[in-house]
Amino acid sequence: MQREGFCMFATTPTTVLLGMLSLRVGMKIISMITFFEGVCALYVFFDDLISGDPYFRWGLPSCEKFLQWGSGIMGAGAVLFGMLGLLSARSLHASSIRTFRRFQASYLTWIVIWFVLVGMPVDFSYVSVPVVESGPLAQALWTPRKLIIDPEWPHGRPVVCQDVRDIRVRLAVAVEKKFTKSEILGKAVRKLSKKLLRSIMPCEKVVQIFWVSMLCTFILRMYCIWMAGFFYKVVLQGGDGVLMFGSFEDLQKPYAETTGASVMLRERIRNAFDQIDEDHDGRLSLEEVLHYLERTSLLYRNLSSNNLNQSNNV
Repeated sequence: MQREGFCMFATTPTTVLLGMLSLRVGMKIISMITFFEGVCALYVFFDDLISGDPYFRWGLPSCEKFLQWGSGIMGAGAVLFGMLGLLSARSLHASSIRTFRRFQASYLTWIVIWFVLVGMPVDFSYVSVPVVESGPLAQALWTPRKLIIDPEWPHGRPVVCQDVRDIRVRLAVAVEKKFTKSEILGKAVRKLSKKLLRSIMPCEKVVQIFWVSMLCTFILRMYCIWMAGFFYKVVLQGGDGVLMFGSFEDLQKPYAETTGASVMLRERIRNAFDQIDEDHDGRLSLEEVLHYLERTSLLYRNLSSNNLNQSNNV
């Protein structure tokens, strides 16, 4: 059932982002974000399958297939549930909103698993050093040497650094193959691909960007879960994502303890009737309604006197 009209008795606004957007608009935005994430995940998944030489290879080879198919499945789910979120923001079906929220929680779990499997593995690299660490013998070419773990990465070098470097190389090669057939674009593309290959991002920077992106994604997904849950509670309370019946304290109570929307609306109508009925005879006259409007809003000031003058003129 769609609630598009404004109701004078639903007096509690429901907003998000510090009051800048209504809750319904926020629900539509997170649904579109989820849909877009799903489209991007499906594009990468199908590109990997069709090309046979994927641009994006993440994590260890032992879990690469799992991550690839997991991303494809969750991407398809994000597209479907993103559309469900958009529809539920319009139809206000509580069950659809609850299902959308549950998918957001599942998506958050998958995101954490993905970042952990991609970002945690490390690769130990070894360097050759002289057996004698100092003195003239250490500089001699004939001094015996030994392999030790790279002192720069004593706990292992994150595999994600090499993954990012490989992605940069594959993208440069693919772009050059695709666009260098044109004489006009050929030189420009070759220069760009060379700059791309020469640009070296330190591994520490790659790791920082990787985990910061995880934190941002985690916060965004948590906010989506919270907003979907907020919207679900508001709909159960009889709201439409713009206004709701009652106060926000009612949203924290179990649903069985909250006042039903129809009962609450009936009480508000009864209170309004008692305020308008000045002589308390159980009936409303035009003058009583005009007086009530004059008392409650400046827009209706002098309304009863104007109506009286018009009656006299007639």
